[in-house]
Amino acid sequence: MKILLIGSGEIHSYKKLKSKLLLTYDKVIAVDGGANHLEGLQLKPSLLVGDFDSIDDDIYKCYENVKRERYPSEKDFTDSELAFEIIKNEAPDLVHIIGFWGSRWDHSLSNLMLLVKYKTIDIIMMDENNEAMYCHKNTTIKKKKGHFLSLIPFNNISQLTIKQVKYPLDKKNIQWPSSLTLSNEILGEEATIEYQSGDIAVIISKD
Repeated sequence: MKILLIGSGEIHSYKKLKSKLLLTYDKVIAVDGGANHLEGLQLKPSLLVGDFDSIDDDIYKCYENVKRERYPSEKDFTDSELAFEIIKNEAPDLVHIIGFWGSRWDHSLSNLMLLVKYKTIDIIMMDENNEAMYCHKNTTIKKKKGHFLSLIPFNNISQLTIKQVKYPLDKKNIQWPSSLTLSNEILGEEATIEYQSGDIAVIISKD
């Protein structure tokens, strides 16, 4: 099962972002104000999730026949995390998430940490210029022309090895926090990443 989650964060070019998505998904889930992006992306939702405090009233009425999971505004989890709690029981093969980064840094960083909490799910967070995913202990990353490879550690990383990159590492212990693993470049077709313990996000980005 392939699922698309749409949040209420910033999307600057619907056309550019849509070109990175799959042609079809088994489920399209709009997280609260993420429904405001549906028309621009030419997508129809399977489910609306959230407290619906950021969705436009007209949009909310437009999808009155779509299934909804409504939650109170005062709660212990963000709408984004509630959406992940719903989909984790679906055992999806792949989850694309868009609109999860924006002007609210607190929400944006919280969304990035969801990659760690739900690391057993194959998740790719993306916008027009970036893709982020959890880096498992043996990971291969294919080269994308004009893109940089960055590793974002969430804690201390032991025995980190990065091969086939401009700035390789060999069994390097990374003391968190560190910017050592930012803005690398893949040489050849792909890079390989190995480490013993810790949690890392991979970000593939371009200017």
